[in-house]
Amino acid sequence: MKKFLTFTLYFLALLVFGYLMVAVFVNDGSRERNTYLGALEQKHFRIEQLNEPTIFIAGGSNVAFGTDSRQLEETFSMPVVNLGIHYGLGVSFITNELKAVVEKGDVIFISLEYLLSGEGDYRVKRQASIIYPEASTYFEADFSKEVRSGLKRTRNNLQYVIDHHLKGIAESGYPKDSFNTYGDIVSTFNNGHHEQLKGKEELQYRDWEGVEILNEFYAFAQRKGVCVYFLYPPYPLSEFQKNEKVISKTANYINNHLRMDILNRPETFVYADSLFFDMVYHLNAKGREKRMKALLEIITTKDEIGRCLQAKSELAHSISAVRNLK
Repeated sequence: MKKFLTFTLYFLALLVFGYLMVAVFVNDGSRERNTYLGALEQKHFRIEQLNEPTIFIAGGSNVAFGTDSRQLEETFSMPVVNLGIHYGLGVSFITNELKAVVEKGDVIFISLEYLLSGEGDYRVKRQASIIYPEASTYFEADFSKEVRSGLKRTRNNLQYVIDHHLKGIAESGYPKDSFNTYGDIVSTFNNGHHEQLKGKEELQYRDWEGVEILNEFYAFAQRKGVCVYFLYPPYPLSEFQKNEKVISKTANYINNHLRMDILNRPETFVYADSLFFDMVYHLNAKGREKRMKALLEIITTKDEIGRCLQAKSELAHSISAVRNLK
C-alpha cells in the first residue's frame, strides 16, 4: 500500500511538472499579442502619445468595426482614440479602462451591445491583461476563475502550436494588424457580407446592470471634467425586428435610469443585413460609412455636444500654445 501511494504521488508530481513545462513553453504571450485582443496594446500606445484633450469612442466590437476615427478627428480638430474591442470584457472593464486614461477636457462616446454583461467573461479579461498588464487593474482577480482560465489557455495555446507549427494551419480570426493607428478595424472591409451572420440570438430582457455601472462612471467623469454620451449600437434589421419588444423595453429602462445624455434611439443605426460583415454588430465598409454619416449629423446638430467639443478644442489649442512657449 505504501509503495502504491508513493508511486501515485510521484506520478502526480510528474504530471504537474510536465504540465508546468508545457505551460511555460506555450504561454509565453506571443500568440495572444498577435491576436485580435493584441490591438489593446496598440490603442494604449496611441493614448500615451497624446497630451491634449481627446475624443474616446468606447464599447465592444461594434465600435471597433463601426467607427471612422480619422473622420471624427478631421471634423472636430481633436485627436481620437477608438477603445472599442470586445464585448466579452464587460461594462465594468470598459469603464475602469476609461477611468485609467481620461483626463480633464476629454470627450467620450460609449456604445455598448444590447444587454452587455456588467462583469464580462473572465477568460477574455485575463487574456487582455496578458497582452496589456495594466488591464489587470480593470477587473478583480478570482482564484478559481484564474485556475480554470489558465488551464483553458494552456490547452488552447498547445492546440495552436500543434495546428500552426506542426500542421501549417493558419489561425482564424482577426490579427492585431487588422486595426489602424486610431484603433479602428479596417482590414476586412473589402470582404463584403457573410450571409450567415454570427451572434444571432433572441434577447432575454432583464433590468440591465450596465446602467448602474455607467451612472457610477458618469459621476466620476463629471468630477473629472469629462463629457460623456451614450449611443445605442448598430444592429441588423432582421435581428432588430425579431428582438424589437425586448429592445424597446430595454431602451425604456435605459432612458428612464441612465443619467448621461443619450444621443440616439435603438432604431437609429438599424441597417439592412447586407451592411454587416460577419457578425450582428460588425458593420462592413458601406455600413460603417452610413453609420458615420448619421453619427456626425447627430453630434453636429446637438448644441450641448457642440459647446462641449468647442470648449475642449479651445482647451487643446491653449495647452498646445503653452507647450510651444516652453
